[in-house]
Amino acid sequence: SAQGVMITSDFKSMKAAHVIFGGEADPAGVWDAPQTLFVSYTNDGTTITKATFGQMKPPYDVRLEKVGGTFTAKAKNVTDTTWTTITTFSVPSLSGSLQLFNGLYVDTPGQNNTGTEAWFDFYKQECR
Repeated sequence: SAQGVMITSDFKSMKAAHVIFGGEADPAGVWDAPQTLFVSYTNDGTTITKATFGQMKPPYDVRLEKVGGTFTAKAKNVTDTTWTTITTFSVPSLSGSLQLFNGLYVDTPGQNNTGTEAWFDFYKQECR
């Protein structure tokens, strides 16, 4: 299962240009086992790029910042005060002043698994 934050150009279609940043848990693991941080994005609606960046033990915070077409993914342990930059990347199709949607993201591994659960203690959205 996976959970995190998402920015998309169309909230009704996963084939739209989008960026997802979050953690991916082992479906057979316990809730507080370390999770693999990942970034997934598509620039054209069909080619999905996914990269992983080490692990964090829950609970942790994720942050996705956008300036123009450049995205910065940051994470921190909930007890830390400083954000760590995980990666910075460009998605040209999501640059400029497009109407974008953002929110929380939850995914389940496979079509038959309906037991996915994600806990979000705090959600903050800023537009600058």
